[in-house]
Order: sequence, then C-alpha cells, then structure tokens
Amino acid sequence: SSAASDVYKRQVFVDGITEDIITDLSRMSNLMVFASNTTFKYKGRTVTPEELRQELNVSFVLKGTIRRHDDKIRINMQLVNAETGFNIWAQRYDRNLAEIFTVQDEVTASLIDALSIKLTSQEKQRLARRATNNLVAYEYFLEGQRLSKEQTRQANALARDAYKQAIEADPTYGRAYGALAYTLALDYRHDWTDTPLENLERALSLAEQAVALDGSIPQTYWSLGYVHLRRNEYEKAQQAAMDSIRIAPNYADGYGLLALINNSLGQATTALDL
Repeated sequence: SSAASDVYKRQVFVDGITEDIITDLSRMSNLMVFASNTTFKYKGRTVTPEELRQELNVSFVLKGTIRRHDDKIRINMQLVNAETGFNIWAQRYDRNLAEIFTVQDEVTASLIDALSIKLTSQEKQRLARRATNNLVAYEYFLEGQRLSKEQTRQANALARDAYKQAIEADPTYGRAYGALAYTLALDYRHDWTDTPLENLERALSLAEQAVALDGSIPQTYWSLGYVHLRRNEYEKAQQAAMDSIRIAPNYADGYGLLALINNSLGQATTALDL
C-alpha cells in the first residue's frame, strides 16, 4: 500500500541518518564507535544503557528518535553514561527537512563537546565537509543503499539506477560514484553481467572519480579498494582499504575489506584478526 511504502521510506531515511552519524563519529581517532550492523540489532527493542554496557562494554550510549512529516523533521537525542545511567547531553531539533545536513553537523559537534574530545586539524577539516548538500540526491542514494543490501541481481540493477539519479541530481556526489562502482563490481563478482571486463573497467573509472571528488570520507576509498580486489590488484586494494581506515580509524567496513583481501592472498590468520 502507499501508506506502507511511505513508512518504509521514512525508515530508510532514519537508518541513513543514523549510519551517517556513526560514520562521522568513527572518524575520530580517540573514540571507538560500534558499527551500524552491531547497533541496529537493538533498534525497536527496549534495552537499558546498563544492559548495553554489559553486552558491548561501552562507556556511553547515544539514543534517539527521528520523526519526519512532509517537509518537517523532529529529532530527539540523548547521550547517556552507561555506567551511571545519567544523561550527560540531550537535545531536540525541530527543523525543516532541507536542514537535515546542518542538524547532523550540529549533533556531531555537540557530542564532541559533551565527550570533551580533542580533534586534530585533519579531523576538523573532514568533519566540516558534507558528502552532499542536495536532499534529492541524498534520498536517491539512500534508496540505492537499501536495494544494494538485498544482494540480488534485480535489486543491484535498481540500486545502480538510484545511484545514477543521485549523480544526476548532484554531479559532485563522490560517494554516489563509489556506490555505483560497487554495483558494477558486484555484477562481476556474481556473474550477473554479459560484459564482465567492461564492467570492471567502468567500475575502476567510477571509483577513481569518487575518490577524486571526495577523498575526505572512508566510503569512496572502500569502493576503490573493493574494485581493485575484484580486479585481483591486491596491493592497490590494500592501500585503498588502509586509506579508508586512516580517514576513519573505527571504520568497520575498512577492516572487513582488509580481511577479504588478506583471505584472498591466503593469509587466513591475519584476515581473521582483522
């Protein structure tokens, strides 16, 4: 139904914002942040900070809600000391949807202040830059992310279309170029294409363009590394994966890609450690 579709799109939007905040926090070298695939299993569950401290050994828990209605959003957030259960920071944002990127920046800045984190000059520069300020492009990108996670030939083709629309809306959106490159490399990986070599060449071109457009985020380097991996260019793949971690020291996908690369090289023990 149309209503169910709207609810689902809102959920995709909420998940996308959550992942972006996690990625922003993972860029800080002196802060360890759990990845979205770990934290999302708690979504919709009633769980206390104490339970999370016991299960994940965390010091702080960031929790909140995002409500979207037409062109308005309301975001409620709390940062909780997991040991004491006390709030150390809380904020509510009532904004127009077009201000969502500004809100993300404000949330990250407030958390840095609340946790008394000292940023390096490079970290400040990276946090100051947004992957895109175009809401239309962002929503197309989020739809591509949703489809890509299904890992089927049809969904991958639809994800590719969504990423192309994101790029059409914002031709400077480096992360969308990287995601588009990934869909082509995935086609090659699963033999979903009749032109495998052409796909890999196009994927490499797009991934290199992604890094050229935005080398301030880990995802573009991850895409480049994945494409190099599928091309059996292991040294280049490893360098790109290391670059993603250099930018975001707690970027779980970067360590996962390094594990894949090492496993492909027959270095199973190293892969397992990663």
